Parts: sequence; C-alpha cells; structure tokens
Amino acid sequence: QITLVKPRFGVSSIYTFDIIMDTDNNAECRYDIDDNLEYDFMQRFTVTSGIRHTIKDFSGISNGDQRPHRLFVKCKDNVFGTTAKSFDLNVDTTAPQIKTTFAFPNPVVEKPMTTTLTVETDEPVLCKYSTKFTDFDVMENKFDNFDNNTFRTINRQLISIVNVGSYTYNVACMNKAEISS
Repeated sequence: QITLVKPRFGVSSIYTFDIIMDTDNNAECRYDIDDNLEYDFMQRFTVTSGIRHTIKDFSGISNGDQRPHRLFVKCKDNVFGTTAKSFDLNVDTTAPQIKTTFAFPNPVVEKPMTTTLTVETDEPVLCKYSTKFTDFDVMENKFDNFDNNTFRTINRQLISIVNVGSYTYNVACMNKAEISS
C-alpha cells in the first residue's frame, strides 16, 4: 500500500513543496510526473528507505499551472516486489469563494425547531460553522461531510434550535489546498 501523506488532499497552495509518501513496509520508491515509466527510468525520492518517502522541494509543476497532473509512484520491496500507484496532484494558490449562504426555513415557525444551513462555493470544499468564531481553525462545528473528507461545492447542515430567538452563524470553508475562505 502506497499512501500520499503530503500534500494531504493532493493539492498544494504553493509551487515548490514537499511530497511525502508512506508505504506499509520497508521499500525503495521512485516517481514521475505525468509519465508512467518503468521503475528504473523514474526519478528517485530525496529520501526513500523504510516506510517514509520524501521528495524535498518538488517543483515539477510550472508557476501558474493549475491543471491536474498525475504523480506515478512505484516502490520495490522484498515482500511484494514492485507495487505502483498514481495520485492526482495540482497547485491551487487561491482561497475558495463563498457564493451564497442561507438558512431554510428562515424564520423557523414550527416544531421541530430545525433549519438547514446551506453554503455554495466556487470550488469543492469542507465547511465548518460557529456562533462564536469566524476563524476556520477554531470553529467548533462541522458540516456533515467534513469528517469523511467529502469535498463539495454545495454543503448543507441541519441545525436544531433549542430556544426561541435570533441566531447568527459564521461559516468558513477549506479547499483541497487547505486554504480557508
């Protein structure tokens, strides 16, 4: 098993970045961007031994290029021989933009006292909400799809209201490059 550790979702926020892979057992790994070459013709990781494999200061995607690329990785070990896996890899330097937000129903006039928060963004994101905080990193509530890393452009969350009154919710979202709105 070959796992991409960094960038966590295959998207970097900068054009020169480290790539980190993990393998289930000790292996020697090689890689190539966009070409699925034979192992001997692939580039060596900066550090590749044991289960952690690192490419330091990878700059194989040109400045300004936001197209998706394929990172091909092949690893050799004494147990499985050569194993291969590919990953989508790209760079996104911009924060996601929230296009619309609303709660429905608004106002809540009957029991059960629930409303659904909806947020629409310009790119797939994970979202959080809070009545206290505006900073994504400290928001205490997550939208439904947050914990399973399901990035979407439309995110919804059912909210239960306990007391009659007026409520304000702050919403912030993070894209695959881990940049917050």
